[in-house]
This record gives sequence, C-alpha cells and structure tokens, in this order.
Amino acid sequence: MKQIMLPAILMATIGATHADTVYVAPGHDLGDAIGKNPPHTTFIIRRGVHKNAKIHGPKTGQAFIGEDGAVLEGDTGIMYCVNGWRQNGEGDSVTVRNLEIRGYWYEDCGGAAVLMEPFSKGWVFEDNEVHHNGGVGVIFGSHCVIRNNYIHHNTMQGVGCGGNCGEGYKGNLSPCSKHAVFENNEVAWNNWDAERDTNFCEWGHTGGGSKFAVALGLVVKNNWSHHNWGPGFWTDVANDSIVYEGNLVEHNIAMGIFHEISWGVEIRCNISRQNGVWVDFGGDQQILLTSAGPAEVWGNIVEVNALHGGGITWGENRRLPFRSQDISVHHNTIIFPGEVGTAIGAGCQWYDSCAMFYETNCWNHSIDYNTYYVPSKDCRLWRFNGPSYHGLTWDDFTALHELGAHGTVIETDDFPSADDIECPDGCEDILSPSMIMSPRRLTVRAAAGGGNPVPHTMTIRNKAKGRLDRIETNVVYHDGDGWLGISTPDGAGNMQRIVNSVDVSGLATGEYLARVEITCDNATPSYMKYLVWLYVEDGGSSAGHVVVTPDNATVSPGQTVRFDAVVVDRLGNPLSVQPAVTWTVDGEGSVAAGLYTPPSTLGGPYTITASAGSAGGSAEVAVMRALPLVQDGSFTDIQGTSQTGFIKKLLTIRGSDDMPVAVVGDGNTGVDNVLVPGIGGLWPIPGDKIAILGTDYTWSIEYEDDAFWNDNVREKAHYWVDYFFIALVSPVERQVRIGTRHMGGIKIWLNGNPVHQNGWWDGWGTEATVPVTLKKGHNRLMLKLTAGDGDSYFAVQVAEENGRLLTDLQYSLGGDNEQDLVARASARVPRNRLAGLMVRRAAGRFLVDVSGAGGGHELQLLTLSGRTIMKRRGAGNAVYSVPRAVLARGVYLVSLRSSTGVIRTKLVAY
Repeated sequence: MKQIMLPAILMATIGATHADTVYVAPGHDLGDAIGKNPPHTTFIIRRGVHKNAKIHGPKTGQAFIGEDGAVLEGDTGIMYCVNGWRQNGEGDSVTVRNLEIRGYWYEDCGGAAVLMEPFSKGWVFEDNEVHHNGGVGVIFGSHCVIRNNYIHHNTMQGVGCGGNCGEGYKGNLSPCSKHAVFENNEVAWNNWDAERDTNFCEWGHTGGGSKFAVALGLVVKNNWSHHNWGPGFWTDVANDSIVYEGNLVEHNIAMGIFHEISWGVEIRCNISRQNGVWVDFGGDQQILLTSAGPAEVWGNIVEVNALHGGGITWGENRRLPFRSQDISVHHNTIIFPGEVGTAIGAGCQWYDSCAMFYETNCWNHSIDYNTYYVPSKDCRLWRFNGPSYHGLTWDDFTALHELGAHGTVIETDDFPSADDIECPDGCEDILSPSMIMSPRRLTVRAAAGGGNPVPHTMTIRNKAKGRLDRIETNVVYHDGDGWLGISTPDGAGNMQRIVNSVDVSGLATGEYLARVEITCDNATPSYMKYLVWLYVEDGGSSAGHVVVTPDNATVSPGQTVRFDAVVVDRLGNPLSVQPAVTWTVDGEGSVAAGLYTPPSTLGGPYTITASAGSAGGSAEVAVMRALPLVQDGSFTDIQGTSQTGFIKKLLTIRGSDDMPVAVVGDGNTGVDNVLVPGIGGLWPIPGDKIAILGTDYTWSIEYEDDAFWNDNVREKAHYWVDYFFIALVSPVERQVRIGTRHMGGIKIWLNGNPVHQNGWWDGWGTEATVPVTLKKGHNRLMLKLTAGDGDSYFAVQVAEENGRLLTDLQYSLGGDNEQDLVARASARVPRNRLAGLMVRRAAGRFLVDVSGAGGGHELQLLTLSGRTIMKRRGAGNAVYSVPRAVLARGVYLVSLRSSTGVIRTKLVAY
C-alpha cells in the first residue's frame, strides 16, 4: 500500500505548545490545538471526517492543510466552520487548503460556512470544496486570495464580501474588503433547491452565485459561475475599482454579471451566456449595470437565450450618490437569436431628468464597435429612448448621438454559439485556454467477488478560447495499488474525456482512495486533480435488481416493442452469469421473452416487469398514435412581433363562466389552490371523465389556430381554472425548457413533477422553465391556468436548453386522426452539435446508426473493462452491423468520435 504524506518539518501531538507542524486526526479537538499552539503553526488535517470541527480565531500565519480526503463536517445549529473574526490585530495571513467543508447549517438564509472578514486580512483560501452549507459558502475580507475552490449547493449564495468597517472612503464608508482576488473558482448550484427545482432564498435581496458589497479593488477573474439561483456575479452597494475578467458565466437564473449602485468597474473579456431565462425580479441580462459608473465594458462575448433574455444593458434609477454615467461599451460580441428584448442599450427611470439621459446624452454614454448577430436589423433590439418605447431598430439607434456608428450587424438564422466566436482583440492572454472539469469527484461502489463496476467518465472542457492541448494524467494511490484504470484522453481539443475503470480483483472489502492529476501544457492553470473513492463491499454475487431497457417506450396498436433485461448486483454491476428472467405486464397487452404486444386500444402507460428470483425491474410502455409536433403556431404580440413555434392543439378540461373547473377564490390568481386528482400518474385520453370538487368534467381536444389560447374566449371570465395536457414523444433523452407566454397564473408539470410556477403575468415577454429532462419516449406535459377578473391568454412551446425550437418531437392526444409511431429519419444535426448514435436490433445482429457526423468518424465497441471488440472508420451517416454471435451476454460500450466530439451509449447483448 502507498500513502502520500505532506512533508513535515517537525512531528507534534495535539497538546504541543511550540511546534511548526501539528497533525490533527478525526475526533481530536481542532479548536484546542489552535489555542495551544503559537502563530505560524501548520496544522495537517488527517484524512477522514472531522465532525463539528471549527477553525475559529486562528492566529497570525497559521495554516490548515488537509490531506486528500480530509472532511470538516458540521451539523444543524453550527454557523461557522472557519471564523476569522478578530479585532486585536491577530489572525492575519492564515492559509486554508485542500479541505472539504460541508454541513454547517445555521439557517437557510443566514450565516456562512467560511467567514474571513471583517478585521482579519491577507488570507489564502485555496483548493477547497465548500458545499451543502446553510447561508453563504465563503465570505472573505481584505487582501485575501480565494483560488481554485469548488463552491456549490450552499443554500443562500456561494461567495460574498462586504461591510462598512469605519469612515474614510467616499464619505463615511471604509470597505471591509480591499484588494482581494477571487480567481479560478467554480461557483455552482447555490441557492438552488435541487429536489424542487426552485430557490431556497429570494435572490432579489441576496442570493445566487455571489454578492460583493463595499469592496475596493476586487479582482474577479477566470472563474466558472453556473446554475446559481440568482446572478452569477453581483457587486452591489458602494463597490469601486472592480475588475471582472476572463470569467465564464452561464445558466444562472438571473443576470450573468451585475454591477449595481456602485462606482468604477471594468468588465473585460468575459463569456456570459444563457443567463436570466427564468426570472422573478426582472434580471434577464448577460451583463447589467444599474446606477453605476464610471464603467468600461469591452471584449465580452454574450449569448442570449432564444426564448428570453437581454444582452448588455445599463440603467439609471436615481439611487444617489451613484449614477449611471461615463459608460463605455465597445468591441463586444452579442449573439441575440430572439426577436424581443434588448441586445444592447440603456434606460432611465429618473423621470424628471431622463431628458439629460436620453436626449442630450450629457452623462456620456458611448456604444460603439460592437458586433451583433440578430434575426434582422428591423427587430427592435437596441435601446436608448424613453419608457414608452419597447426598443429601436438598428437604423433608429444609430441616428441617436452617433451611437453604434462603427458597429457591425450580422443578420442570420444560423446563429453561432459563444464557442464559435473568435477571441476578441486584446483578450488573448485573458481568455487563453483554461480547463474545467465535470464531475469534480468520482465515487465507485463495487462488490468483493462480483463483477467490476461500469466505468465512469470524467470530462475536461475549455472554459475560455483557443484549443486545449492533449491532457496528461497521473494516478497517485493512497490505498491499494493498480486498481484504477485511466484511459488515454479521447483526443486533443476542447472536449476531452477520460474513462475511469476499476478492477476489484484481489481487493479486500474496505475503502480505497486515489488522486488523479491532470496537466495540460497550454492551459492556465495547467494542473487540476480529482479524487476517486472506491468502496468494496460484501455481497456482489447475488442479484440486486434488473435493469430493463428501454425504460420508457411507445408503441401503436398492431406493432410490437422489445425490452431487454440485465441482472445486476446490489451495487449496479452486471452479474457475470445472467439468470433466467420472467416477464409480466401490469395493464393491457401481453409480454413474452421481452416482446410486448399491445392491445388494439390506446392507453397506458402500462408497467413491464422483469423478475429474476427476488430481484426485479420495470419499464413503462404507452400505447398511442402520434404526429410530428410541427410548431408553426404564430401570433402577434403587443410589441407587434410575430411569435412562432407555439403549440396549437391540446387536450383540455375547461369550465365556463358559470361553472369553472374550480373556483380559485376572490380575486386570487394563485395556482396552488386546486389540483386535478392523481396528477402524478395522469394520462388522459379524449372522453375520459374526471371529478373535481364533486363536479364531473370531460377531457376533450381543442385547437387554437394562432396558438394564442384564451385571448378570444375569456375576455369576460371571472376567477376560473383550466387544465391542458399533451403527450410528447422524444427520440432521445435531452434537457429542454418549456417556454410560456401568459396573463394570470400558470403552473407546469412534466411527468408528474412541478417544473414551473408563476402567479403573475409574463410582462409581455416569454418566460421559461429551468432546464428539465425530457425522457426518451413518452412524456406527460400538463399546464394549469388560472385567472381573476379580466383578460387572459397563454401560449406554450418546447425548446432546447438554449431556446432554439425542437423540430423532432411527436405528440399524442389519443385522437383517432393520429398516425402509427414509426421510425423516422434523424433530424438535421445543427452545426457544432454532437453527432447522433443509436443502437437497434435486427435478426441475428445489432445495428449501430451514426447520423450527423460531418467529416470522418471512428466507431468503437468495447467491453466495460476497456477491451476493444470492434473498430470502424467512416464518414457522414453510416450503419454498422455487429453479429450477435461475436458477443457474449452482457453490457458493452459504444463510442463514436467525430469532429464535433465524442458520445457514447450502451449496447445490451442478450
């Protein structure tokens, strides 16, 4: 066995009072060690879980260094893991490195796991993972360096700083945080309740990726901020001399970069994309300044979601002494595939003085040398005018104060992504290649004496511009030796994958740990690492459950569909000898040897079960007919813009003015008051009866010619509730957004799970759900609409995560005029998208379909241990045949490499 230890100058015990290095094992009192040892002591935190450990009141120069696998774990009621609050001149220049900090949970919207401010300074906090804590993950102070950390799933926000520590700066402010550096961190999934796909705390006050207040000279660079419920980065209240550079900010619920009621900022060479699609406080811009200046915004690449969002905007709302003036926005690239919103521009809410802002531009706004990808110059996507206008065309915009005179407008319907854009001039060093890794750790469970686990894949991508060199890997074992297999990276470039396979042969039960080191010569930084935990447990040779594929199928009357079964142990690894399987169906139709024959009538979904002794597994099958979901519904919105791609045909239950489906209440348009019984398993077909609050209703098909529902039938309605349903059939599993326009309340369920709710109106703009999973096969989409006294409308569409409409979906309402589900040609694969890969069965062989692989490609069939069974090379669309006779029963990996990247799927041989 190998053990890697950090070098020590002097070994010491917890009780020592004069030592250079102290080792702290789990169960020992870390706080007592801090008190008994002098400044500049280094504490080595041993591997293992240190329950309720506290680094409180550290002395100047002390360092807390974790061995790989060292965890500080808190409990409810413990607010701080690290607390540097001192006022006596001690506690500066402390180092905290290589620790996992989790579970410090005082309350959802208060407290912090790591608190360095306000009076301590010069801390270095690096290579830590801070996650699943209540409140804020990390709060830092002056002259601190926060570097190479993974800060995620904290209940209020990931990181912050702020506070007024006395008089002396621009009035009576003295920043608690001065000249700090926040760099190379990943900040993700903060303020996000993953179980409910909603937020823990209202981000409009504080919450999301970050909030920095009263900071001076803060540098935020080379970070990756994503999927936070709130802004990605937010400087709010009296910040000055702030720099944002080289950050990738994407998929945050609100703004990407937000600089508010503050002074000077430079926002340069960032990539901000797909932020602000679902918003509850109006924060839908990629870069936003509010009552803040002077500011220079240049060299940024912003990509707006096609459903909803804004590009680079700023505004004045009279929050003195802060003012939106001396703003220069130049040499940015804005990708704006929608037709509604603001690509770039400014607005004023200080109504008695907006003439100075708009008409004379005496506050010195400069907008020029930017490049715009838009549907048309005639779309009203530019703004520098009064509140009565929704926007300006390009020609009208350039007529104002010489704004945009040297700008470039590219009209297109084939929009690039931010990855396609060349690195802006002047940003080459800032946006040089930089690695980001997903996931950040691997945990593998295997059974002693059983089969080896399914391999795990680690993906390395480029956060910035340019092209990553081929990465190199090295494994350092802390326990055991040789059990982890690391594949050669699948090629140089910006999407490299490493397959991690585990061989448990000869390993005793227990816990094993290894560190995988990754280097890339041209990346900055050039080194990353991840840990692989292996838990070898007893009981691997017995059946745990049965994996049934596909797990969600559709079939029309007269057709059949085949299900396959693989028996795995309780850790999910296939048994080396597969036992016999018994098939049953709970519902209509019959199944024999995995082949399901449906009834002659539509219905379902029914449950297919495969059993092997006490082990079992199941899948769903729906008997339906379907039609292509041609999303050509269109209407003209209040801004005069034609809105396309909305669904025209739905299955509904409606009330009337006299008999609504359910009374909502006196003037209340909330959407939670009344619920269709059994909504989790609801699968209606036309003519089905349903009782709600003692009244029977019938599901019926309705058609809306312009796809804008209720605009011409509900003008005089009072306090009503309607439900709408559609079954969607997807050829692949994918992440999608459900886009909506609505007046009144709306709630959306996908496959029985609530995915969106808004009790208010849409503000004349499309809003969208967070990304949700559309399963391969059938999906149940249901909407609930409510209204009070007055007009109402809604529209709904299904789009990719980036807002581009999906064209390969089918739908079913159970009507007689729908067609049998049949195999269809693959949809066109958009540029820069991965090719398609599908495995299907034929008589005596397996067929592997490759679609959309422009140029050459290489296909490999491998065992789960990594042995190559077959390798083929080709170009474009192709079908490869694999004889069943060459494959033993089991699960295999199919890997396709092409110019667009590498994708994989499984092949189950039976």
